[in-house]
Amino acid sequence: MVKFSNNETPSLLLEEQGSDPSTPAAGFWRLYTKSGGLYVIDDAAAVTGPFGSSSATGQGLVDFDFVKRTAGDITCNSTSWATTGITTIVLTASAGDIVEVHANCLWGTEAVTGCLDFATIVSGSPVNYLGASGGGSDLGIQGLVGVASVTTPAAGTVMYVLQSGDISTGTVTLRVQYRTTSAANKTLRASSTQPFHWSAKNLGPAL
Repeated sequence: MVKFSNNETPSLLLEEQGSDPSTPAAGFWRLYTKSGGLYVIDDAAAVTGPFGSSSATGQGLVDFDFVKRTAGDITCNSTSWATTGITTIVLTASAGDIVEVHANCLWGTEAVTGCLDFATIVSGSPVNYLGASGGGSDLGIQGLVGVASVTTPAAGTVMYVLQSGDISTGTVTLRVQYRTTSAANKTLRASSTQPFHWSAKNLGPAL
């Protein structure tokens, strides 16, 4: 077995591994590299890494963006989930990362219920909905529902673990989707005096 003590070593050449090595014996850790960078595995088979990467476990915020829509109110009248037309958010991401998405808005008083949800988008089409399943009877994110016949201030946050199908070329694209419970018009406020705010954070992989 090769051992290092107090010898000065200008560099250490490690062969890149295709997968995590076997769990070491009790009281030992293994240091190794894979395509993503430098990793360690402890005697309980817990893997930490890659070190020095923004997406490494426990290394904090990976990416963040926000949108303030003031271009004008949005008329919602589709009973199937559809795009609001509000600017999408694109974040650097990998499968297994946790995203936190939030919106703050105001619904009009029309006698129909309005629903909002966030969806991951690939090639222009929704892949997964973050709040519910994207079904025809889903209300989306509960805190963002616009109640019929009431001016409704709404705010809601959802957490979601990204799947491999949500990722395209190292990023995830997020979009605000809506549906109404009938085909009548429902106003989603998005003007300079009543803007629509939404934001998204990639918090990296779960600890």
